[in-house]
Order: sequence, then structure tokens, then C-alpha cells
Amino acid sequence: MKEDLVRMSFDVPRKRHELLKLDCMKTGMSLKDYMNALILREIKKIDEKKLQEELRISIQQAKEGKIVSRGSFAEYVDDEI
Repeated sequence: MKEDLVRMSFDVPRKRHELLKLDCMKTGMSLKDYMNALILREIKKIDEKKLQEELRISIQQAKEGKIVSRGSFAEYVDDEI
């Protein structure tokens, strides 16, 4: 299982590190578990914001009658109707 892991290392200002450790103590989580949860949560937020922006653009284009095709769904369908 260790083959699936990578080590991350980066510098953090001392004050932020202290705040991070305090928050870990408040939540009762280890620093490792806390950072993993934080990273996953932020990735989901970024993906959600990206999707919202794509939807906003699509809605605006539909309102303006400028719908842009992003490809055919045919490549995703196994059998034809």
C-alpha cells in the first residue's frame, strides 16, 4: 500500500502552523488526517466552482442563442436506439 503514497513537503509560516495545530486539537484529528480532509474538501470546492462557471456560460449562451456543441454524445453510447 505504501506504493500508492507520495510525501509532500512545504514551508508554512510559524503562526499558520500554530493555528493549524490548534485546529487539529479542537477537532481531535491528527495533522495527517486533518490535511487529507482539507485537501479533498478544497479539491471538491474547486471542481464545483468550475462546473458552476461552465453551467453559467452554457445558460448565457443558450439565452443568447449561441449554443456551442462540445461534441457528440454518440461516443458515450454503447448501442444506438
